[in-house]
Amino acid sequence: MDSIDIVGLHGFPGTWEFDWRRWRYQIIKVKRLLAESGQHAEIWITKTGFSTWKHDEHQQLRAFIDALDAPVPRLYWYAARDLHPDLPAQDGFHVDERHYHFGLKRADNSPKLLFRLWASGGLAAALRSRGMRRGGYY
Repeated sequence: MDSIDIVGLHGFPGTWEFDWRRWRYQIIKVKRLLAESGQHAEIWITKTGFSTWKHDEHQQLRAFIDALDAPVPRLYWYAARDLHPDLPAQDGFHVDERHYHFGLKRADNSPKLLFRLWASGGLAAALRSRGMRRGGYY
């Protein structure tokens, strides 16, 4: 552990983790464990997202904002575009339909709500109104 500078967390609140308690709670738990073992690694969200397989684009937006609100210096969103339906996912061909709907855009390149708000500047305005600002990006 002395050689580890970063601890990566990943989760998909509302997609697979249905008993999720928000990123803040998860990060506090990990920080506590690191402190108890005398470690001071930085914590990043290395993979997160929300599948819109049930067509709930508002929930994807909420998951994105919650991830942005997490007390971490860096986070990575899972996908810019949905997986094309003709391609196999990591676990196989349509084993779990959720795998095909994580993007900010659909497989046909049409934008989802989160992308439309981001591209129009509406997301930045909403985040500013909440007092959220992350490293120069909104």
